[in-house]
Amino acid sequence: LVDERLKGLGTGVLYLVSDRAKALIQLAEQGLGCLSMPDFFHVVHEIIKSYSLALGRHLRYAHQERTTALEALARLQGRPHAAQDASEAQALVAARQAEVTRWEEAHHTYRHLLETLSLTLHPFRMADSAPQTSAQVESHLQAAVEAIDVFAQCHQLPARHDAMTKVRKQIPALAALVDFW
Repeated sequence: LVDERLKGLGTGVLYLVSDRAKALIQLAEQGLGCLSMPDFFHVVHEIIKSYSLALGRHLRYAHQERTTALEALARLQGRPHAAQDASEAQALVAARQAEVTRWEEAHHTYRHLLETLSLTLHPFRMADSAPQTSAQVESHLQAAVEAIDVFAQCHQLPARHDAMTKVRKQIPALAALVDFW
């Protein structure tokens, strides 16, 4: 049915972009006789599923701990003879604020890494509009994924080796899209 429709339109299919579902890969390779390319959205989504929730939990916990410390400090400041306890509570608030700042900066860095990854898959470099080859894009994508992996390790986020292996396997095919464009 698809072949008839394509003939009627006078067109063909060079490649099929998919979420790597086996049925879609089979349709591309056997049914349409074309390449099956991974979808960039699903690659990025795999990374996000791996690290975003853990990062968000750390940030939320840091905010909760800071709020608890601030409330304890507020209770102590209204009491006479609580100078020593208030001093310790102020130190705890400062430590909790430092944790909030650390995780907010980590969140910002993570978002920047994802943005870098998404801007890399383009036939032209964003910085100077120079054309890119698929080999250059592949190298940049590998570097961006490696930076995300290092980030996760540095912040002691749960290891997601299977997900990152899945992402790395799709990079050459993603980079090849640049040549089609």
